[in-house]
Amino acid sequence: MFPLPTRRRSRDNTALLGGLKPGTLTDLVLYSEDAADVERTDVEEKGIKAPLLCSLITPDSKHLSGGSRPSPRIPAGGRFTMTFRSGGKLIVDSLAQHGAERVFCVPGESYLDVLDALYHSEISTVVCRHEGGAAYMAEAQGRLSGRPGIAMVTRGPGAANAFVGVHTAYQDNVPMILFIGLIPLRHRYREAFQEFDVAGWFGTTAKQVFVLDQAARAPELIAAAYHAALSGRPGPVIVGLPEDVLVDEADVPDVLPLPVSNGSISPQEIASLSQLLQAATSPLVVIGGAGWTRAASQQVTEWLEAWDLPAAAAFRSYDIIDHDSPSYVGQLGYGRDDRLAERLTDADLVITIGDVLSDVSTDGYTLRQNRETLTVVVSPDPSLLGHLGAVTHQIVASPEAFAETVAGWLPTGELPWTAWTKSARAQQLEHSALPDPSTFVPEATAQMTAVMAHLVVCLQNS
Repeated sequence: MFPLPTRRRSRDNTALLGGLKPGTLTDLVLYSEDAADVERTDVEEKGIKAPLLCSLITPDSKHLSGGSRPSPRIPAGGRFTMTFRSGGKLIVDSLAQHGAERVFCVPGESYLDVLDALYHSEISTVVCRHEGGAAYMAEAQGRLSGRPGIAMVTRGPGAANAFVGVHTAYQDNVPMILFIGLIPLRHRYREAFQEFDVAGWFGTTAKQVFVLDQAARAPELIAAAYHAALSGRPGPVIVGLPEDVLVDEADVPDVLPLPVSNGSISPQEIASLSQLLQAATSPLVVIGGAGWTRAASQQVTEWLEAWDLPAAAAFRSYDIIDHDSPSYVGQLGYGRDDRLAERLTDADLVITIGDVLSDVSTDGYTLRQNRETLTVVVSPDPSLLGHLGAVTHQIVASPEAFAETVAGWLPTGELPWTAWTKSARAQQLEHSALPDPSTFVPEATAQMTAVMAHLVVCLQNS
């Protein structure tokens, strides 16, 4: 038996199987050219021409490591190609496979192989001055695009600085993937320089924490990370990258993106929602959360206006519904109108779409906490994380799935809550109206109300 190679550094190695029939080989092992156990002429006599020496293993043969390897598939043309890529290269190729266009990072020595691969890729690399900034940039990218924003930082202090961005993404349901360079595997559990427990740090503020322990599993891990970040309630995922694993090489194929379900709404659920609406006289819809598209926003707005339903924006979700829509009645949470808070409590039916009645929207879980109230929650998160109060019915679906279902759904009878909606809209216009400049404080005092009023006029005139 010939000695096995300790590292595979050759890439795109192609063996021409001259006199052998396709499928007759069960394994192909690459060797360095200084292997003394075999002469090049011996290999060429077997009909194989290759820049590196090769060994033919029979089906009964075992490797020196004690285990057998899966047999490579030899194409019909008798041409076999093995492409070895480093762990860092596999990570970057997998990111490209999943549509990543941009990476925000603070470079570090613990993931240099990833940085090298990024340099030779089509992915744009944005170098940041602070890991917190890189994490916030990735969070903003995920919020705006609906696809996971990508951030990369190094171990220890770098990971600690990025924590705040991960926490924000978790609470705001924003898809994001944070890659953290880690100490080599052989240094683990020895309190090596900047060693930390990545799962211990991020396990309570991320949807899932992965650590790449084998370069060959990099494509699989990236596919799983994307799926976790996007499925159900979107959020951040952490991927730990041990330094030594990134320079290991493996010959594995890319993994295609895993499909993500948006949920669905059954005819029975629509019938139940219809019955609740027919019995209501003062309903209120609360719009929020992540997973909204421009089309979903437009479809839901048209449905609200067709049904003359009042809609309030949840915390940090102020731009889903056009503020000029006759259905928009203001925002919940900080800075909200007290009269809107009263309507949230007094409504005989509340429908939340994409979000739940969370801490800020309910003034610290003080509004609408009566367990006998009628509340329908439409959310992709079956766990109802963050919700407190009654839940009459839960529809596990994304805003996009709900929007597609209600598009074109028109009322068939008279709507008893029209006056309720018009009153709420009038209160919103009054609450958001610009103040009379004559009421401002003296010029020497800065006042945000005056600043915003001036900016609005400038924007209208631009």
